[in-house]
Amino acid sequence: MKSNPVFLTAGVVAALITPGVFAGAVVLYDNTTTDLGARLWTSTLEVGNQVILAGGTAANITQFQFQYYNLDSTGNELLDFRIYANTGPEYSPGDPASKEPGAVLFDSGTFSAPATARSLVTFDTDFGPGGLAVPNSFTWTVQFSQTSARGDAGVDLYGPPTVGNAFNDIWVNTGTWQLDVSPISHSNFAAQITGVPVPEPAQYGMVFGAIALLPPVWRSLRGKTN
Repeated sequence: MKSNPVFLTAGVVAALITPGVFAGAVVLYDNTTTDLGARLWTSTLEVGNQVILAGGTAANITQFQFQYYNLDSTGNELLDFRIYANTGPEYSPGDPASKEPGAVLFDSGTFSAPATARSLVTFDTDFGPGGLAVPNSFTWTVQFSQTSARGDAGVDLYGPPTVGNAFNDIWVNTGTWQLDVSPISHSNFAAQITGVPVPEPAQYGMVFGAIALLPPVWRSLRGKTN
């Protein structure tokens, strides 16, 4: 009986392709498990948390969720959500890991932030059909506006992250970027990030190498089955 070379060839390719090269969306960062019972009052300053995605590669974000609170509402509060690449100058000269937020990768623009003890904000279709391309480590920020004089609004603190990681400090934009320590050890803003990891060049090389083997494998199989 003749075997089908198409299926055999597909098996060869599947064996050679690194698992996860063409995987679907997965959770790349998750800091929503351990509620520390603490909050960061942000006033109207832009404050940010630098995160590190699991897997060590860049990604296309398909969903970003974070928590906020607003306990002293005038009914007019607005919130702006941004994502930055850390391409700015080194906050601590000589330390590449201390690069400040630089290029804006995403800016939601202002949207209503109603009074709430705790609410979840979700961005997904806002990133477009292919998702938002981000590096392995980047900073996301929130900034309230039109708050009352008291302005008791900000973000919930959780930690440590259960997927991915984060720096235990806070970026604060006062006109220039400053670094402040987190209010509680190992605390970060509550957030979950889902997306598709971008394969490293070496993984692409394995895929293309597998594809390059198809013609000789095909010819070999045809020779054995004809």
